[in-house]
Amino acid sequence: MIRILVAEDMRILRDTLVAVLKLEDDLDVVAATESGVDIVSTALAYRPDVAVISVDLPSAAGSSWRPNCTSVCRSVAR
Repeated sequence: MIRILVAEDMRILRDTLVAVLKLEDDLDVVAATESGVDIVSTALAYRPDVAVISVDLPSAAGSSWRPNCTSVCRSVAR
């Protein structure tokens, strides 16, 4: 089972992505956040294997989250 964190500020996109990912038997969306500020704390709390992060996510434009998130997640897709 691959554990996934989704970070997207647009609710319709976040909810749709989560719903589509949940259709796969081998994927488990463990958390979804709308704020770039919450990426690291959410990753630490849920320990996902993969983080899917929106390019335009407010407060995530800089890469200050990247070292912390990549140390928790095996893969980060942005």
